[in-house]
Amino acid sequence: MTQSVDRDEEPDVALGQFLQAQSQAACLSAREIEQRFQHRADQEKELLEAGQDAPVDPVSGMKFSKSHLDRLFKGTASLPSRRFVTMFLEITSSTVGIQPALHRELCRKADELLTAARRYRRSQRVQKSAASASHKPTEVAVATLQVQLELERAHRTEDRLRWALSDAQLLMTTLLQIIGTLRDIITGLDVKHIQALRDGAGVAAMDATANQRLQALGHKAKAESELARVNERRVLLESLWEQARNNVHRLSLHPDVTEVETLPAGPALPQQELLSTALLAQPALTDIAVALGKTQEINNTEELKAHEWQQDLISNPHPEPIDELATLLAATQLSDAANRETALRTLIKNWPQDPRTRDALVRLTLDDQPHIRLLATLNLAQAWPGDIAARGALIARTCDLDPRILAVAVWGLAKAWPGDAAALDALVSLTLDHSEESREIAVQGLGEGWPGNLVARNALLPLVEDRVKHVRETTVEVLLEGWPGDSVVRDALLTLLRSGEADVREVAAVGLSMGWPSDASVADALLGLLDDDAPTVVWAAERGLTLIELAPDRYHRRAALTRHGWKAGTHASGLLIGARLPYESSAAGPKPAISMLHRGISFDAGINVISGGNGAGKSILLKALAIQIGCIGEAVKRKMRTQSPWAQGLARDLDLLWSKNPTPGECFYFGTEMHDRRRRYPLEKLLGAPPKYRLFLLDEPTASWDRGAKLRLYGRMQELAQQGCQFIIVSSDFRDSGPAGARVIRLDSRRLGERMQVLGW
Repeated sequence: MTQSVDRDEEPDVALGQFLQAQSQAACLSAREIEQRFQHRADQEKELLEAGQDAPVDPVSGMKFSKSHLDRLFKGTASLPSRRFVTMFLEITSSTVGIQPALHRELCRKADELLTAARRYRRSQRVQKSAASASHKPTEVAVATLQVQLELERAHRTEDRLRWALSDAQLLMTTLLQIIGTLRDIITGLDVKHIQALRDGAGVAAMDATANQRLQALGHKAKAESELARVNERRVLLESLWEQARNNVHRLSLHPDVTEVETLPAGPALPQQELLSTALLAQPALTDIAVALGKTQEINNTEELKAHEWQQDLISNPHPEPIDELATLLAATQLSDAANRETALRTLIKNWPQDPRTRDALVRLTLDDQPHIRLLATLNLAQAWPGDIAARGALIARTCDLDPRILAVAVWGLAKAWPGDAAALDALVSLTLDHSEESREIAVQGLGEGWPGNLVARNALLPLVEDRVKHVRETTVEVLLEGWPGDSVVRDALLTLLRSGEADVREVAAVGLSMGWPSDASVADALLGLLDDDAPTVVWAAERGLTLIELAPDRYHRRAALTRHGWKAGTHASGLLIGARLPYESSAAGPKPAISMLHRGISFDAGINVISGGNGAGKSILLKALAIQIGCIGEAVKRKMRTQSPWAQGLARDLDLLWSKNPTPGECFYFGTEMHDRRRRYPLEKLLGAPPKYRLFLLDEPTASWDRGAKLRLYGRMQELAQQGCQFIIVSSDFRDSGPAGARVIRLDSRRLGERMQVLGW
């Protein structure tokens, strides 16, 4: 019973139950849904034949048989595509007459379930792969792949035989039409010959008619002979297809075959039109002769193929002795992604430097599964430095939409191909990408692989004005490290101090103070920023002036800043404007958080979200803020002393800039220590009541909440922010469901090497 309950809670089962519930609500059986899908497939085929472009996920390629739907409802079938799910709900909703708003909500719910099911299946495959790698000997894994390989080959053979049978039947139909047409021609010539005898026609006319009749009789005999050949081949193909089908069944029952997927049908063989319909209506013997010549050619080719299939099925009904390398290379082309990954990992482990492994890696950088592309790309970058084919594959992956794969490709080019013109061109092009993450990765790669290069520098300079703050910050940091003291970089940053955006001025001020501490023009520019309207800009200028080495009595003037309030009349969106660590601080903690605090973090919005990977220091930063502000009770403080000593040390060194400094009683902290079911209701109640607090520090406040509850909570946050409250939130899923207009603060690595460590390499 326990196993049943656990199985019912799995995401793939939840998706199947949801779809089954919709079919039951529409009073549609699995067979009826299959018929609806088939109807749509037929409609799509008609549109394709009319010249319409083929969709990315055609209905004809979907699995919608009754048996597959039954397995899908139980959660045991392969997961469907998004278009399949959308079409399924279109069928059920239209049948029951569901309103558009409810239909959209059902589609959204189905999409969430499908995403969760895919993540679950992926994690299961990873666990299974890890268990196989640790417990199965290599020869056992290879033997399993051999079975899967033979199964796929059997599927393909059966598929080709079906097409060959279809072709043979079509050819037989055409030959029967030709034979029928020739009978009509011969009858017509007989009538013409008799009429000529009665009319006393000349010898020449009589001879022409007789010759045509003999020619038609010859064509008919040849057509009947070719028809006999086709029929004989059809009988053979039927027998071979039965053998192939039995092989598929036998291999499918093998204990190592966990799931048998229906492979997509191969493309139909192009059919040559032997004789047009118009010619059959008004036949010409010369055209029929050409058609019969084509028939003979096709028969010769197809008989050779049938003979080869026969020899293969008769002489090799079972797998050959295992050639491990050949088996693994072939298995990287299997349709099942888990098998391809197992084969690839074994190749990497046992034949890392074999050119055939490299070729497989290059091919698999184009795999449709991101985790396989990532594995192939990473090993090309690591194991094949200096290889031209590897370089070409890495350059091609700079167009990948998955940021992990993109980062690996750029890292590989920067490490293995520094100074290479083709690699440089690829990264320069990437700096113009529409994706902010792609641009940032390109910046990191140029900094690591081409420091001092003028082409790389000129490509980076426009990004110091990028529309995204973290891209600007990364670019300035890379320029300072790769082109230290460069006057062109300095002049570009000085120009940015006149920008109308406070964030741009702030980044430029930080970069100038760190890169040119002995430059008089930089000192004068920072001094001029002390009267800036933006508190974060003044803060950066004041801080930079402490680093200036020229005339300390002139440049070490402090700005009008205190820990308790910003100068009157300055606009600030939130209570807490910013946080930073002094340059001389030795506070310990996760590197992304410490590095970001050394640069300074701005909290100048009503709702601020701290995001980043595991171990970036998001929760530690939030705890440090809460400790310094004093909004944590003694019981929680005692717990933190043992569980989070970094937060204690960080809180001692933090420098905070306030717009309006709240009292400890006006700040509310909700940490991970408080995450249990008893705390959810008080948090909802807290945000639903008239605001008692002005500053909310919330660590994953919506963990395990459903989408509706999250949206209600975020809506209430927006209302309170408009009333003058401020939220600083740690959230891992905020990008999917957070309120519009929130400021996202990313605690991420600024180095490609550190990105690789996050990926586990």
